[in-house]
Amino acid sequence: MHTSSGSFGPIRRVSPPIAAALMVAGCFHYVPAAAGSAPRPETEVRVTLAQPIDIPMGEFTLNDVTLIEGVVTAADGDTLGLVAKWLRPQVGRRWDALFATYNIPVADIGQLEQWRLSGKRTVLFVGASAVVTAVVVNAVWRVVRGDRPGDVDVPPASVVAPR
Repeated sequence: MHTSSGSFGPIRRVSPPIAAALMVAGCFHYVPAAAGSAPRPETEVRVTLAQPIDIPMGEFTLNDVTLIEGVVTAADGDTLGLVAKWLRPQVGRRWDALFATYNIPVADIGQLEQWRLSGKRTVLFVGASAVVTAVVVNAVWRVVRGDRPGDVDVPPASVVAPR
């Protein structure tokens, strides 16, 4: 990232590929899973637990975990197998789960959400991209034709000079 100075302090510029990746990632979000159906393996999910649990993490225990984000490894009628990416306790920040595997009883799950493409966000992204592209193409076209962005055609004089 490059840093330049502006009237509001340092301004960070993000490279176009990184900005594009962030915008495309913004087209996705978590949506509630269909009731009564188990997610397919390799589906990214967010599990909100019905009751907080304590999870041992090596030399310490993470208390009152209420949310687990990860990827489904197996799902049957009674348990949900999960490779966890993030653990979120009731209070504090999220913790890296170090890809630990958990088998969560379905009865202990308060809410199950799946990572899906958002139609509304995608339409907004595509629309904004189209507008920006149109503005840039228009500006380039004007430069190629020799016009300047502020050029206005001067109307012919309509005043008759006295004799």
